[in-house]
Amino acid sequence: MDDQEQKEKNLTKQNRSYGKQERDSQKQKFNTKLSSIYQKIHSVTSSISAESIFDKYKDHAKKLLLCGRTGIGKSTFCKYVTYRWAKDEIWSKYELVVLICLRNLTNERYSADIEYTPIHLLKTEYLYGKDLSSETYELFDQQCDEGKILWILDGYDEFQANGPQNLKKTVELVTQYDYIVTCRLQNFPLMSDVKMEMIGFIDDDISRYVAQFFEQTDKTSEQPSKNTSFKHEDLVKFLRRRPMLWDVAHIPLLLELICNFWGNRDYQLPTDDFTITTLYTHLIQQLHERYLRVRKNSNKANNTSAKTSDAFVKILLQFHETLAFYAMSSNEMIITPDMFKKALEQNKLSLQYHLELLSFGILKAFDPRNVKSDDLAKQSHYFLHRSFQEFFAARYIVRQLDSSNSKQVIDFIKEYKYDQQLTPVLIFTSELCALEDQKQITTLYSIIDDTPRDLLGLQHTKLLIECFGGTFIHLKPQKKSNFFDSTIEWLQISIMDSHYTVIDHLKSSLKRQPRLLEEEKIQNTFISLLSIDNIKTLYETLRFISMLPFQQPSKLLVQKIQKTCSHESNDIKEAGITVLAHLVATANEKDSVRKLLLELLHNKEATIRQLAWDALGEIGKKVEWTERIVDELRQGLNEQEDYVRVAVCHALISLDAKTDCDEEILVGLSDTLTHKNEIVKIAACEALAYIGENAVDNLQAMKGLEKLLSDPNDDVRKSACEALGKIGERALSKKQIIKQLAIALNDPTDDVRQSACEALSKLGQDAVENKEAMAGLGRQLSDQNDHLRLSAQGALKKLGEKAASNEHIMCELIKALTHENDVVKIEACRAIAQLSKQVLWDTQAVAKLEDLLRNSKDEVIVAACHALHQIGERATSNEKVKSRLVDLLSHKSYQVRCGAHTALNAIVEKEATIELVMRRLTEMLSDPNIDFKKAALHALEKIGKNTELNENVMSGLAAALKDSNDEFKILVCRVVSGIGEKVASNEKLMNALAEAIKDPNDEVKIAVCHAVKEVGGKVASNEKVMTSLGETLFNKGDIKN
Repeated sequence: MDDQEQKEKNLTKQNRSYGKQERDSQKQKFNTKLSSIYQKIHSVTSSISAESIFDKYKDHAKKLLLCGRTGIGKSTFCKYVTYRWAKDEIWSKYELVVLICLRNLTNERYSADIEYTPIHLLKTEYLYGKDLSSETYELFDQQCDEGKILWILDGYDEFQANGPQNLKKTVELVTQYDYIVTCRLQNFPLMSDVKMEMIGFIDDDISRYVAQFFEQTDKTSEQPSKNTSFKHEDLVKFLRRRPMLWDVAHIPLLLELICNFWGNRDYQLPTDDFTITTLYTHLIQQLHERYLRVRKNSNKANNTSAKTSDAFVKILLQFHETLAFYAMSSNEMIITPDMFKKALEQNKLSLQYHLELLSFGILKAFDPRNVKSDDLAKQSHYFLHRSFQEFFAARYIVRQLDSSNSKQVIDFIKEYKYDQQLTPVLIFTSELCALEDQKQITTLYSIIDDTPRDLLGLQHTKLLIECFGGTFIHLKPQKKSNFFDSTIEWLQISIMDSHYTVIDHLKSSLKRQPRLLEEEKIQNTFISLLSIDNIKTLYETLRFISMLPFQQPSKLLVQKIQKTCSHESNDIKEAGITVLAHLVATANEKDSVRKLLLELLHNKEATIRQLAWDALGEIGKKVEWTERIVDELRQGLNEQEDYVRVAVCHALISLDAKTDCDEEILVGLSDTLTHKNEIVKIAACEALAYIGENAVDNLQAMKGLEKLLSDPNDDVRKSACEALGKIGERALSKKQIIKQLAIALNDPTDDVRQSACEALSKLGQDAVENKEAMAGLGRQLSDQNDHLRLSAQGALKKLGEKAASNEHIMCELIKALTHENDVVKIEACRAIAQLSKQVLWDTQAVAKLEDLLRNSKDEVIVAACHALHQIGERATSNEKVKSRLVDLLSHKSYQVRCGAHTALNAIVEKEATIELVMRRLTEMLSDPNIDFKKAALHALEKIGKNTELNENVMSGLAAALKDSNDEFKILVCRVVSGIGEKVASNEKLMNALAEAIKDPNDEVKIAVCHAVKEVGGKVASNEKVMTSLGETLFNKGDIKN
């Protein structure tokens, strides 16, 4: 849970009073309190790695619903995890991961009259509709049923709203199997084992991304900037000062656009409020200028004046506006050809401008490979991001408000104003009016404020806040007065009557328009509510304030909240402290607040002391580091109440005490490591890890951390590993730390071993020289846990090439090849394959892999084949390996045959004369599986380029030319072409070519003619071939060339 949720949690406790008789009951609540703190430390604030999202659901089907707002990165995540699976980095249990972008499932690409099955989706999206054998169909269905195929369905909610009915049934079939589904709605009614929300970048990610963006830009720029760091810092500060933009910056795609804008601007930004609408206006202006530069340099614009170009761009922009409005009116993201044509007609554009429209950069063709203007009728389009569609729709509304067509947009607003999908459009519209024509703001207000209205008025007030919370200063006095009266009335109703649903609605609206919170009328409303002598009203007011993003709370408001911190009710006191910390980060009352909090550290109630420490921690670096605070930290580490001591440790981190921690504080933290409660020990570990090198020389602290590696609690051991990894590099007792971490690699808990791997990765050459540590890392490389293996691989990468080729690592992996658990064997094979570029595997490893080629489990055989493929020619000296791989070419399992073929491909470069290989490949040419026959052809083509093929192979190719599959016959011709004149002397194959020239399929004829051409002049001596060519010339003049 994030800090905001914790504040709300702190403020929603049940009313309590602590008299003398009730104080003893605090001890009974001890475990509950610690549990709350523990959740704060270890819950949603930490990210979940892709490889671990299914970890809780190992024993049944895995169905994951992944939610997130538009542009947050859901589609990127889908591509990322598919890519990592393909690289053998995650989800090894799956034989196949199928990513389906549901936006692609349209009537233009799928017939409405066909009932499709899941494999049809695979064929259409990835195999271009090619036929598959019945064996492949059966294998695919079997693997789906066995949970060996994971489906990733991207954009499920939009597809359910707009997708073809017959394809909806197909997708419904897919959801019987393991899947990851992405959608924008958290409450989407789809059965799933787990629901997760993608929150985009966290605050620290934004700063890191911006820094990396400008660093990368400078590296690729011909004229690198000399003030990259200033550019990065200025942008982050700029965004932080504007809550709406800061919120948008958490969306990766939009942050990239912001960075591009910031880096390309060559003018001073306006000093007034810079909104998301201002940003988009500047972005469109930049695209406008870029388009004109490109058009000026193109042949099309050689005779076009700048004035004409500007006029044309204006028409293009109006076309985008019209198209966006049509799409919003239909509530669709996909723009159909009919919409496109309608917008062209309204703006008097023809189809010849199709490519011009796409080159502007906002509109994308659905199929980028097919953008010819004469194919436009078959094309669908979409905007780069939904927010651009909303922005252009708003531009259309603003343009039409002053036109004769205003009734169209007025009726549209009145009909759909309470549709949440339209709210961003109306916000853009209001802010565009403020930028372009402030008089229109009152007009827009009147349209929205007009009937019909919702019955209660709450939804109406919420809409007005979101649309005019940033532009109300431009309203006429009467409208402005009505606006504030409505907002204040609902604030009072929600707080005084404790309407939590109403509070939630108002909270979300005020968060979108934080400028409204700086208004004196709004702040005075909260001050008045805090002056009411009613505990319930005081509590709800404080709770509400804690949820709002105040940027400039007034001095009087801060003083009112300070006063609640001395209230006789502990509930009010606790709420006041929490709110005070929330506000003081932006207020000018830091000194008085700090003084108050320091006094509260000595309150007789432990809960108050804990909250005071939490508040000091939240204020963080904004509080001046004084001797008084240092002294309080020393005393706080001796607190009797455990959860207060945890708060002290967290405050120490938040107060940025790295360089100011004296010996007494380090001793206090060291003593805390020996505490009986595990959560206190974890907090001390985290504090020592943060202090880092300052703790290196404290022998007591280092020994305390080492001792915790044998603690009975998993999380304590994990935290100790993390702390040692951060501190240990500079420690005098580094070798002792490595020894302890090596022991931790035998821990029964995956998370502890993972932390030990990560800690060892930071300890350099000393870790490489430790036999137990390297052997331990080697064992993790073949572990069944995906992210543990990745941590071990990452550690070896950081420790350098010597670590990867360490004999103890190699020994452990070879040993794992004989493990009783098949999964361990498979993962050992994967690790050997992964390290093959850095390690020269010896004959022992190859021999063990050869043994696995005889395993009873197909999955194990495939993994061994993959490892041998990566080892490549170093496996060629083992005749048993080659012989067994050739035998596997006729294995009953398609996957095994493919694996053996792939491994042989890596070996036959040096062993192309192996008669047995050619015999098996020739037999494969008559296999019923078309894909397998193709694989055999590819292998024979590769062999034929380096050596002479025997008579048996030539006979097999001749027979293949009579196959019933036209595509296969064309591929045979391509192989013959690649081998060239070497086949000219084989009469059987040449006669087969002569017969193939008579094939009824013209494409086959063309392929045969090309093969004859590549065979060369010697073919002229074959009478049958020449006769067939002559007949073809006379009968099919269209293919004679």
